[in-house]
Amino acid sequence: MSRTRISTESFLLAFVGAALLILGTMMSWVSVQLAGDLGNAVTPKWLGIDTPEGKAVAVIAVLSIVGILLLGSGRLSSWRTAIVIGLGVGAVAALVITIVDAACEIDRFRTQGLEKAAAAVARLTGQPVDKILAQMKATAAGLASVKLGAGIWISMAGAVILGTAALLALRGGRSTEPSTEVAEPVPG
Repeated sequence: MSRTRISTESFLLAFVGAALLILGTMMSWVSVQLAGDLGNAVTPKWLGIDTPEGKAVAVIAVLSIVGILLLGSGRLSSWRTAIVIGLGVGAVAALVITIVDAACEIDRFRTQGLEKAAAAVARLTGQPVDKILAQMKATAAGLASVKLGAGIWISMAGAVILGTAALLALRGGRSTEPSTEVAEPVPG
């Protein structure tokens, strides 16, 4: 009996993609640079895992690694296609999450950044946080700029690599191990 498993190239590519997804969520996804804060004394930063989106990407990455290890073992050959499709769906989901987070959610981080910055400034000056936050919101456009960190881009790259590996595995990037069983002659 032969068992089918994912090719070594697809396996390694998928593993690298999932590892990049995880690595990206542990790095900075976004920071809010305040005007005049040259030393970044009160500049808030968020790691991927600090956001709900980053946590979702981290879960996708962990599930992908489990799936990749199952594929590499070759023991679940009947589930091979389903696992590879799951990897592809996870890659697309992670890519969509990171793209939406990078493109559409920047204002959210600006507002959250102002809240964290106001708290930091309040600690430094002894003024009430609400007063400082109100002043910051009044001049928010010129006060803060949102910068995307390397982590979000690394997570995007990991999603693309993972998706590519899944596509290659589905399109024939598999190998068949030859059977080592010897057929018994039929008495007759």
